[in-house]
Amino acid sequence: MTTSEPHQSLSIRETLTSIIIAFALAFVFRAFVVEAFVIPTGSMAPTLMGAHMRFRSPQTGYDWAVDPWDKVGERPKPIQGDLVNPIRVNDPMSGYPMSKHGLRRHTGDRILVLKYLIPFGLRPTRFDAVVFKNPGGPQTNFIKRLIGLPGEQIALVDGDVFVRTPASTPDDPSIASVWAQPGWKIVRKWDSRDGMRSRRGLHLQASVWQPIFSSEFAPLDPELTTAQASRNRRFRTPWSGDGTGWDLSGASYRYAGSGATALRWDERVRPIVDRNAYNQALSESTRSERDGWSTPLKRGKQFPVSDVRLRCGVEPAGAGLTVAAIVETRGHVFRARFENDAVSIDMREPDGTWRNALGAGTVRGLLAPGRVSSLEFWHVDQALHVLVDGRHIASATYGDDWSPEDRLEHATGKPIEAILGQSDPPGGENPLAVPSLYEQTGPVIRWEFSGGPFTLHRVGLDRDLFYRPATRPSKQPGWSTHPSTTRTLTATQYFACGDNSANSSDGRMWESVDPWVAQIDDLAGIVPERLLIGKAFFVYFPSMQRGAVPLPSPDFGRLRWVW
Repeated sequence: MTTSEPHQSLSIRETLTSIIIAFALAFVFRAFVVEAFVIPTGSMAPTLMGAHMRFRSPQTGYDWAVDPWDKVGERPKPIQGDLVNPIRVNDPMSGYPMSKHGLRRHTGDRILVLKYLIPFGLRPTRFDAVVFKNPGGPQTNFIKRLIGLPGEQIALVDGDVFVRTPASTPDDPSIASVWAQPGWKIVRKWDSRDGMRSRRGLHLQASVWQPIFSSEFAPLDPELTTAQASRNRRFRTPWSGDGTGWDLSGASYRYAGSGATALRWDERVRPIVDRNAYNQALSESTRSERDGWSTPLKRGKQFPVSDVRLRCGVEPAGAGLTVAAIVETRGHVFRARFENDAVSIDMREPDGTWRNALGAGTVRGLLAPGRVSSLEFWHVDQALHVLVDGRHIASATYGDDWSPEDRLEHATGKPIEAILGQSDPPGGENPLAVPSLYEQTGPVIRWEFSGGPFTLHRVGLDRDLFYRPATRPSKQPGWSTHPSTTRTLTATQYFACGDNSANSSDGRMWESVDPWVAQIDDLAGIVPERLLIGKAFFVYFPSMQRGAVPLPSPDFGRLRWVW
């Protein structure tokens, strides 16, 4: 026994030492490498989910999240709705009305955040989903998307981001407006200068498309009959076919003719706006119930969006089918053509002249009879992309020399002087934050075909992120959404906005700086470098569900990388 006691004592000491070292390494790892955070709100929805309610339509099978309605302060109640005040929402795909009570709230996504180690070269990059201390209340962590880097001027115009580096492009003293100064360039999430075929660029852009409609979610009952509906409205697809021979009644669209035809998007049925189903409100649902269900929600203050993705699966019945996807907006016509094994991108200028084959590629077996070819045409960030079966084929850009003022004129059809008038800066709300200003140049969408018959599957339209022009609580234009409020960042300042721009407290809206933060940087609307924590890169524990068993369980189907 005496010979085993020293050995046993040594083993205990070694075990305790190992445990202490493991805890120390874990704390060091958490402090300097990776840390876990919880998403509290919906400012990044639907990319990242805060506390929310989740619905699934019995008519279409569409699954979506909605911001909680019953709240105490900033904390939503765990049970949403009761018999007296049920939760009323509409299916974003069909407009089908739903009424729920006793709905269990889902918690926010839990994410892993890679810490920034700026002195060691691990720095933020544009479009990172960054976690940082709120400049207006540093006891709270915020998460937004990084769109402005040190040393840049930032302009948010028609939903897109423009940047300029004054140090490398000095101001022209003869130009009064900062938005007309030389050196501006649009920021592209998938930029040719950074590698058009880059893996990050492809996944980033693909992850932020927000659905407007997709035919696979056609309702089972086109009459949208519900017990709560005071009157029924027949579901209308937002696509309409030219001539006879079209059957648009189901999840797949069929054309039985053989001549030239087109499938057109009907803006009256489904406006192409920056609506986010996450932001459904009780007042909007009540109005919709009164007015019928032909459209998902009343439009309200929603901005037209021209950056869109057209997509469909084309199944030709025979050989010789040609297809073209067309977007008309900002005074130009953009076209992607699919014929035989060739793909090309064309653009028609405002004067009517065509610039053909701006981008081109080949796809073996494209539009082969009896086979479904998945076609995508992206018009985004003043760039055009074509994908076939998920593979990038061709790209082109336009407007590389446009300033923010040029873009605004193309988006509204008016020079900036006519919009702003004589007030600079304006004494009231942001004159650029008026949706009707942009409606006359909204997109016209269609598919053109020759050589049918054929069947179309998963016919969809999605929109890009749209950074709204804003008015701050003080009734002044949001930062960088008007020439007079353009932010110029120093070497230690960043600019960040939420993906859910219509319902996000971000760099456009901040007006106050916490006294402690003011000792670091007292400029409102920016994120000081010292407040940055890190980059979100993985949702490791998605929003928890509570079913019949009162135990929280993760939704493993929503584990995902954050782009």
